[in-house]
Amino acid sequence: MHTWVRRGLQTALVTGGLLMLGTGIASASENVNPDTPANPVDAGVAVPINIDQNQIGTPVGPVDTPPIQQNVSTDDITSALPADATDQVTGQLAPVVGQAGAATQDAGLPTSGIVRGNKVVVRGVVPIDICGNAVAAGGDATAAGNCSQDLSAPDPVSTDGSGQALAGNAAVGNVAVPLQVTGNAVSALGNAVSTSQADQNTYTGGDIVTDGSNGVLSGTIAAVQGAIPVQVANNAVAGGGIARANGSAASSATSDGSLRTDGSDGTGAGTAAGVPVGTPVQLDGNAVGGIGNAGSTSDTTANSQAGNAGASNIDWAGRPAWLVTNGDPSTASGTVAETPVSGPVSVDDNAASGIGNTTANSTNNSANTAGGAASTLGTGSVGSGTVANAPVALPSQAAGNGGALIGNAAANHATNVTSTAGGPTYSLGDNSTLSSTTATVPPAGAVDVCGNGAVGAGTAGGTCANNVTSAAGGYTGTSGSGSAGSGNLGQTPVAVPVETYGLAAAGAGTASATATETKSITSGGTPNAADDNGTLAANVISTPAAVPAQVFGDTAAAAGNAFTNATNDSTATAGGDPKSTGRHATGSGNIVQVPASVPAQVFGDTDTLVGNGGTQTGSATSSTAGGHAKTDGSEGAISGNVVSVPAATAAQLFGQAGSVGGLTGAQTDNVLASTAGGNIDTHGDGGALAGNAVTAPAMPIVQGYGADVAGLANSQATGNNVSMLENGGNVSTSGADSSVSGDILEIPAFAQASPYGDAVSALGNGTGTANNTLTAVNGGEPTTEGDGPLSGLNYLFPVGAAVPVKDTPVGVLGQAHTFVSDATDVTNGVPSASEFALPVNGSALPVDASDMPSGGELAPALNPAGVGSLTSSALSDPASATSALPGADLVSGAVPTQAVSGVLPVSPQFFPAI
Repeated sequence: MHTWVRRGLQTALVTGGLLMLGTGIASASENVNPDTPANPVDAGVAVPINIDQNQIGTPVGPVDTPPIQQNVSTDDITSALPADATDQVTGQLAPVVGQAGAATQDAGLPTSGIVRGNKVVVRGVVPIDICGNAVAAGGDATAAGNCSQDLSAPDPVSTDGSGQALAGNAAVGNVAVPLQVTGNAVSALGNAVSTSQADQNTYTGGDIVTDGSNGVLSGTIAAVQGAIPVQVANNAVAGGGIARANGSAASSATSDGSLRTDGSDGTGAGTAAGVPVGTPVQLDGNAVGGIGNAGSTSDTTANSQAGNAGASNIDWAGRPAWLVTNGDPSTASGTVAETPVSGPVSVDDNAASGIGNTTANSTNNSANTAGGAASTLGTGSVGSGTVANAPVALPSQAAGNGGALIGNAAANHATNVTSTAGGPTYSLGDNSTLSSTTATVPPAGAVDVCGNGAVGAGTAGGTCANNVTSAAGGYTGTSGSGSAGSGNLGQTPVAVPVETYGLAAAGAGTASATATETKSITSGGTPNAADDNGTLAANVISTPAAVPAQVFGDTAAAAGNAFTNATNDSTATAGGDPKSTGRHATGSGNIVQVPASVPAQVFGDTDTLVGNGGTQTGSATSSTAGGHAKTDGSEGAISGNVVSVPAATAAQLFGQAGSVGGLTGAQTDNVLASTAGGNIDTHGDGGALAGNAVTAPAMPIVQGYGADVAGLANSQATGNNVSMLENGGNVSTSGADSSVSGDILEIPAFAQASPYGDAVSALGNGTGTANNTLTAVNGGEPTTEGDGPLSGLNYLFPVGAAVPVKDTPVGVLGQAHTFVSDATDVTNGVPSASEFALPVNGSALPVDASDMPSGGELAPALNPAGVGSLTSSALSDPASATSALPGADLVSGAVPTQAVSGVLPVSPQFFPAI
């Protein structure tokens, strides 16, 4: 290795590593004082470097860069230090260490050396592979690379602080960051061609084990496990000339190990905090032309794993887990805090042209995990077994996009990505005080900009087949039976895919886009708390939100042409069925659930100023938040009550077409299932203020589709809609032999504002076609019975309005045509025979039961024009309900040309081959 390179790396590592950490690593020649305790800090960085098979094109001919294979590490650095450097540091630290040891002994604390088994371990492995790159700088360059690099540096950590104070604590940072720069072609003045094959594998870490049992502030683990492969491969960049890259690259990083400690019989002991990060960073397969032509063909893989459940890491119930600790019995011990993060972040296979031609064709696969299951105990303890959990799964990609200023650009991309952060969490806090409380915020999402085409003057096309699975957190279980203030649980799951794909925009050229999207986003899972014979225990608060926010299959043209073909198959799931019990308890087993399913989508629309535009788009979306709430407050006080405020909505704009002057056509099919909350099941028999249920399901629907606006143009818009919404569900409770128990108050609110199948034309021809099948169930049937003061009461108060604006042609010196078919079933609250109905105007309730209306005099349910009734059981099986509806095969991902019979055909001229 060149001397200046070696010295530069050594200097950087010294200043950034040793001086910061104060490790005091000794050279081989130093004099070690036998009275000095063992160094508790172990830090090091390993940087193996491979530079090979690269070529630079110069005016005098190509030059092969000299190969470099060199290992740079902290060992190299310490051997270069003056022999007495670490002696001086050690000599200065020895008196301080000695004084601290004497003070500890005078205090009567047991010691096993002043460091007391505490450890700080920082280990970084950063292999660098630069291979098979071609750079043309005034001459032609050609590189052919076959590159491989492997590094394994296991680093398990073990310590012990049992029976001691401030002992056996471990702060660990194990990070693997492989850097791969391979198969790139860069042309400044000349031609650059690269052909390469590269793979790189990096491993570090290991199990981290300590013990704080019978200790004080001992056995704590704080760990950062990073697996972050960085990949820059197979890119082609043309500044002035031609650049061609053709290659494959595979990179993987693992920061391994489980976390295990113990805080039993301790005080402030056995705490475990983990931050595993598995996030590849990729810049691969892109083609960029400033002035010149660039082309890339790329096949890449980037995988990461941060943290892993070891074979011996078994929790108190025999389950394998990544993180295991114990606070049984103890005080303020066995606490868990974790923030797993999973990626990747990638910019792949994009084609961009300034003045010239660019093409990019690639595939990318990436599998990533961070952390896993976490488990602790707080039984018989005070303030122990607490869990704070915030896993994040957020794969982010910009891929398969084509953009040209003055030129031609085409991108074709396929990707498969999985991202998993965290897992289930378990805690047990029976017979304890303020223990086993769990709080989890597990956001899961995906950010994608994929398969879009945009052009100024020229042609541009983007093609993307995208398959993404993203999951954060999971089942959350805790318990507070026989406890005080224990086993309470709060969760905020959020499933939010945010993306744009299959968009085409043209200024004075032709833009095209083709995108196929398959996406599954899952945040959190079932929250489960259990409490019998407790006080202020096992209560659940759950606020899940599923928000598919997507823009796809849209086109726009100023004075050009824009065409797209897009399909969407997306599932977003947040939370699960909340469960608890509060029998024979006080202030326990209550559930508050506020789930929201809010699809917000704009797709399959086309608009032109003076140009032509067309879209063929199909969408199948399933959005679910929360679920069936089940608890029990029998023979309890202020227990087993449920408050549920679900919101299942639809906010969509699709199948619209408009043109000032030109030809436009939109053919769009939509299948939507939006579900929030579910049934409520509780009991308050023999209780006081127990087993009551209050629910206020809200269902606003705003959908616009099949509308057309034509100026001096011919335009056709077709929107086929199949939407199924279910919000809340049946409510069941009882209040036998109780006081103020088993009561139900249900206030379902429904609103619809949906313009569809309309057309406006001025000096042109416009056609709007809409086929609508809507089934909506808001709320369910309330059922209760009971005796005792103010028990077993049942009230229903439905409110709502529907304002559809449909089948309206408006022609101004032009032709406007509309074709609409409509099948709508809405149920807003389901009456039951024992129900007492609140008047719609909200006036006072009758004073006594003798004044109550009979079952035949119930408050009127919402019944707007054209609205029928659908029982909640009809949607209990979404799959079967879907299969019975027109266009139902969209759920499986297939996109029929006409989801509903009677669709006005769109002329093929609107959809030329892309």
